Amino acid sequence: VEDTERIDADEVMRRLAYAQSQSSNMLLNTGPLFVGAIHPEAIAALRETGRRIRENGWPRTGASVQESVLTVG
Repeated sequence: VEDTERIDADEVMRRLAYAQSQSSNMLLNTGPLFVGAIHPEAIAALRETGRRIRENGWPRTGASVQESVLTVG
C-alpha cells in the first residue's frame, strides 16, 4: 500500500529512546505487503537502525532527542 505512512531510522531511534526513558518495551509493526513481503522502505529503516545500534549502542536513557538520534555518515 503506497499511501501508508512509514517511519525512518531517525524516528525509530527517537521511539526507542522514549521507550527506554519510560522503562518500557517497544513493538514496531511492519505489516506485510499484499504479496507477503516486507516493504523495502521498512527494511531499509530497520537495517539502518540496527547499524546505528551496533556502531553506537542503544539510545541513552534521559538523553534528548538530538543526542539519541545519531546521524548517518
